[in-house]
Amino acid sequence: MLNDVRSVLIFANFWGAAQTSHLKLQSFRKQGAAPELYVLAQFEENARPVIGSIHLLRGILEGFPRLYPFIEDVQCVEEISQLKIEDIIREFPEFTIKTCDNRLSIHHGDSEEPCVEAVSLPLKSETVPLAGEFRVNIGEAVVPPTHGQIEILTSEEETDLQRRDSAPQVYKIIRPGVLRHGPLSHALERDQIYNAPYSRFRFIWRERERIPAELSVEEVRTQVSELLFEHLNHIKQSHMRMIQFSIEKRRLALENLYLRREIEREYSFSGIVGQSSKIRELFGLIRSLAETDVTVLIRGETGTGKELIARAIHYNSPRKTKRFAAINCRALFETLRE
Repeated sequence: MLNDVRSVLIFANFWGAAQTSHLKLQSFRKQGAAPELYVLAQFEENARPVIGSIHLLRGILEGFPRLYPFIEDVQCVEEISQLKIEDIIREFPEFTIKTCDNRLSIHHGDSEEPCVEAVSLPLKSETVPLAGEFRVNIGEAVVPPTHGQIEILTSEEETDLQRRDSAPQVYKIIRPGVLRHGPLSHALERDQIYNAPYSRFRFIWRERERIPAELSVEEVRTQVSELLFEHLNHIKQSHMRMIQFSIEKRRLALENLYLRREIEREYSFSGIVGQSSKIRELFGLIRSLAETDVTVLIRGETGTGKELIARAIHYNSPRKTKRFAAINCRALFETLRE
């Protein structure tokens, strides 16, 4: 059992590190005779979800409320899915997709008879006022609130002619079926919505009779939940900063390499102009000196290029990756020079 727990924790850590930087979560509640709780989940385009991602997220959403002692049973229903039908089919290589006008059909092998059919339609939106406790979310919101309310997608078709053109296009299953490949299977249920901009989950739960206690377990759970979500948010920010630091480090390394090459190009022999026999002899002397580890004294009148020769020796020697320090001894007192 401990090995299983350890494996789950390790896997959860890997999944959290990989997904929380690309996953937005947002909750809201609809008021009515019986309050309804919903969660919106959106994966970024560079981390498009697969079947396993949605199942894992749904399992976490369904399992976490069971930590509360007053929850007897809970079910998480996915009303709208961000899963793309094209991505689902990639996991079932024996099936193919055919599209015609606004209809999509899934076929098994070379069969002309479709096993699943879907129709493309625009989704209707509804405006929901936000309760105070739902105005704070982890990271960025899936649907940013405006004046204390949000406009979210429903599973119904948009019938308003003025809003149909701007409404998101999705696929609605009109002929259900099950896709299978080895032990893997996925059911495409009737009226299920796919290819939506985000997923929408609805919670159905049943509560036990609450037993009064001196210390409210619910308050403790709520505080722990807030600390956990805050920790996840900090992890996300840390990952983003690490990525930025890595990018900046690589940029500085490339810039350093570029500058080194520019310095070598500037202070190698290319900085000394001349083609005479004396200059060629000087080049040979510089090469010979650069290969040794002896102290070199360069003498000459002011302006004859003594420092240029010194730099040429340095940048053609094994020490060329080190810094070259030029010191004007005339500007130093004798004691300081010593």
